[in-house]
Amino acid sequence: MIVCGWDPGVVYLAYGVIELSPARSRVLDHAVIGDGNTAHTYDERLDVIATNIDRVMNRWCPDAIGYEDQSGVEAARRRDGTAEVNFASHWVHDVCGMIRFAARCSLEEPVPCYRATPQSIKVALLGKGNRGADKSAIKSGVRQLFGVQKCSSHEADAIAMAVTTLRKHNLAEARRRAAAPRSARA
Repeated sequence: MIVCGWDPGVVYLAYGVIELSPARSRVLDHAVIGDGNTAHTYDERLDVIATNIDRVMNRWCPDAIGYEDQSGVEAARRRDGTAEVNFASHWVHDVCGMIRFAARCSLEEPVPCYRATPQSIKVALLGKGNRGADKSAIKSGVRQLFGVQKCSSHEADAIAMAVTTLRKHNLAEARRRAAAPRSARA
């Protein structure tokens, strides 16, 4: 089984692809899409992201994909405590929509697509949520679990999302099998 996890962003979008086999799990690929060039317009960035999401989907043909949920990041706070609309966060929601759309349309058959909160991603990888689960802990967990020595924090987050996606997918499949009529299980 091949699973792709995404850490959404407009400037940097990271992905991690893992394979689960009977012998072991391993990272097949991980990278950051985007060059950090802020001179590119928003539409130009989205075009690059869309093209690269499709390339990743068609190269690896994952059995499931997942991305970090961006709920609750629509507004930031100014120093005086008043709400400030954070347009960059709205743009990240567009990227999440592109990932979900790719799950439905990039391959011949739709691919299950899952989203997870940052805390559930940390729990899936590290077994703990907030305390002691910062960016360096995520990178360390990826290094220990998969032996990945060099990756950015974005890539580590994407690989952690792939682990979370694998767990969510396995749970959904187990529930589906349990709900199936007895005659269909055989």
